[in-house]
Amino acid sequence: MTITATAPRTDRAALSQLLEPASIAIIGASRDTSRIGGVALDHLQRLGYRGTVYPVNPRYAEIAGLACYPDVESLPKTPDVAVLALGADDVLPQLRRCHAVGIRAAILYASGFAEAGEAGIGLQAELTAFARETGMAIAGPNCMGLANLTTRAITAFATTFRAYPPQDSPGHVSLLTQSGNVCAIVYATGRQMDVGFHQFINTGNEACVDYADYLDFLADDAQTGAVVGYVEGLRNGARFIDAAARLRAAGKPLIVLKAGESEAGSSATQSHTAVLAGNQAIYRAAFAQLGAMQARDPAHLTDLAYLSGFRQRSAGRRVVVASVSGAMGALSADLLSAAGLDVPRLSEAVQQRLQTAVPEIGGVANPVDMTGQLFNRNGLAHAVLDTGVRILPPHPVEARRHEDPV
Repeated sequence: MTITATAPRTDRAALSQLLEPASIAIIGASRDTSRIGGVALDHLQRLGYRGTVYPVNPRYAEIAGLACYPDVESLPKTPDVAVLALGADDVLPQLRRCHAVGIRAAILYASGFAEAGEAGIGLQAELTAFARETGMAIAGPNCMGLANLTTRAITAFATTFRAYPPQDSPGHVSLLTQSGNVCAIVYATGRQMDVGFHQFINTGNEACVDYADYLDFLADDAQTGAVVGYVEGLRNGARFIDAAARLRAAGKPLIVLKAGESEAGSSATQSHTAVLAGNQAIYRAAFAQLGAMQARDPAHLTDLAYLSGFRQRSAGRRVVVASVSGAMGALSADLLSAAGLDVPRLSEAVQQRLQTAVPEIGGVANPVDMTGQLFNRNGLAHAVLDTGVRILPPHPVEARRHEDPV
């Protein structure tokens, strides 16, 4: 199968309203920080957002020290984005009012759209038509929200940000998922591993802005160094291909966990975000041709996100495998070789030096078998890895490129 890319580019200015807002209105804001309308407001105040926040709710005059407005028509300035913490039936009427006062972007938490049956499908069709007519950039519905962790524009209602606040310095990994829970899980486990995140994007039903639109934005985003995604199905394959190709050209890894491999999983994705999973063989072939890495599960996705933070000093493909088990070392070498990497036999001189440095180890040809002595001798792994890095001879081509062989 040959993949070509002919999709038009995404309107970056419109998506900037969603992903890089300088001011945010929360319609349906609440003083109760356990409610959806209170969680995002709490995040914005506690986690250091420096933009302007406008709570909107006719029940309050103020919330958490901020003036609270009865409606969008009362706002002193037009915000970049409106977050609607409202029920499905109230979404379209409120969006019309937002558009009337000049708001160009909105985030919809509400469920009850295409994932909820015939009535919801009709409601979502109206929403899509409204977005096309007005040009508003609308995230969701049925989404957890978004979070720019660099600017702290955290409009997602995920409480995981309380337990795992963003890192102090700007991150490079952008999360892009069609599931809010997957987004929250990968973020939380990644923060425990000190992964630096930049964007946290849950796309929801994608009635207006779809997965490929976000990916297109991230391909051009200077702060994004890698994209880690969860996909149930793609609505705009051509634009996805275009964005993925540009990510690869920019040296930005694309790491994807694809749901719907089984009949049961495919059915579940349709009820979750109203998307068809599609032919898995086609997805696998497309990911392979685009250079996208496929993760097996959320834990594997997080591990790959962690590894994306490392920058090699050379573009070489040679690998030395060091393992606690000879069998696992051999299996790892097989997987690496199948992936197109080179697992070269170490020279006799290198092997001799390894045996001299750590005589307790087993095989040293590559893979290097550290055996069960790893658990008996402190510093054995460090000695193996340090010795290997210092003495591994460079590839002839790399030797001409780099003074410091790795």
